[in-house]
Parts: sequence; structure tokens; C-alpha cells
Amino acid sequence: TTRPSHAATMKLTAVIVALCATSASAYTSSFMGTQSAMRVNVGRSNLRMETFGFEFAEDAAAVALGEDSKLLGERRLKEQFIPEQQPRSLLTDDYPILERVGELSLLTRTAEAGILSALEEKGLTLGQLEALLPVIEKLGVLKLVQNPILYNLVLPLLIEPAPLLLGQGGSG
Repeated sequence: TTRPSHAATMKLTAVIVALCATSASAYTSSFMGTQSAMRVNVGRSNLRMETFGFEFAEDAAAVALGEDSKLLGERRLKEQFIPEQQPRSLLTDDYPILERVGELSLLTRTAEAGILSALEEKGLTLGQLEALLPVIEKLGVLKLVQNPILYNLVLPLLIEPAPLLLGQGGSG
């Protein structure tokens, strides 16, 4: 067998390198050298989003933000959708502490469970607890209760299972 000459090998190598370079250019941008200039000159009029500049394509902004849209922003979610689905939602309203304590009859259940009389036997009376209220106010505990995370997350976790913890079953 005859070997190709050195010149033929060089020509073949040059052709292979040229083919590789042209196929690699398919993976690069057509305006590689002018990227920074393009960024400066791009304005809102040149911006093409989901429509890709086609006249027949729908306007994505109108579909997403229109009144009949199924896509809801945070404001429309809180003001429109949630109240239609759940009238008392912690996403739109604060947790109704006093209302839930009344609905669950927690004060009655606490008295029936004997907790207050057990505390009095230990020497702690309601008068002593009342005397602690100014101290609690000075320490800023009431401001802590106003924190929405505590008010809407921690307090429901304490109040809702209270009937079960008092040993007297479900909600009233």
C-alpha cells in the first residue's frame, strides 16, 4: 500500500480543521463581537418576548394580566381568589383569637378540667396574675404578640389543639 504524501496529509488536515471550525460556529452567536454594543442599543421597541415578533401570536402580557386571566398576581390572589374559596383565610385575615376561644369554649373547659383550682392550691391566684400585667407590658411582651408570624402561626397552633390537650375532645 502506498502512503499519502505529506502535502496530501496537510491538505486533509486543513479541510478537517475548517469543517470543525464551521460546525463549531453554529454554537456561537452571530454577533459575538458586538454584544456590548447591542446591549446598549436595545430598547423597549426592540424587545421581543413570547411572541417572537409574530403578528399572529397572542400578547403574553395581556393574557397574563388581563381581567379574565387565570394567572393571578399576589394582589388578585389575596383580594379576589382566596375570599371566593375560603372566607376566613389566614392569607387575607388575621387569626380570630377571641372568636376561636369562644367557639371552642376554652375558658369553660379550663375551669372544668380543674386547672384554675389546681393553680390556687399551689398558691397562684388570678389576682397575682393580674398584678403581673404591668410587668408584662413593660417587658414588651404585648408587642411580641402583635407580630404577624406569632399571631397567625404560633397562636393557632396553641389554641386549636387546646380542647384535646384539656382532655375533653373536639371543638364546640
